[in-house]
Amino acid sequence: MVAQESGKEVKIADKSKTEVRVFKGEQGWGYDIYVQGKKYIHQTTIPSIPGGSGFASKKDAKKVGELVVAKIAQNEMPPSVTPNELNDLKIKLTTNNR
Repeated sequence: MVAQESGKEVKIADKSKTEVRVFKGEQGWGYDIYVQGKKYIHQTTIPSIPGGSGFASKKDAKKVGELVVAKIAQNEMPPSVTPNELNDLKIKLTTNNR
């Protein structure tokens, strides 16, 4: 598996070298993706949804973070998340998740 970090490739031997950590932020829940122990993605808002709201729950943030990890494992770069994928995961979308 290969990820890109600031324009350079980061080789990842296996998915076990990635980790999702969820956190509570000012806009709601978010997640960080760590690759080989280094923070690779810091996501404070629901991706692909305008408005800057965080996730309504820790569970929702974790589900989307795990989707992003799966995309990284499949060498899908960037590991973008679409509104349809959010819908498939049943992510609660609100205008304000505080």
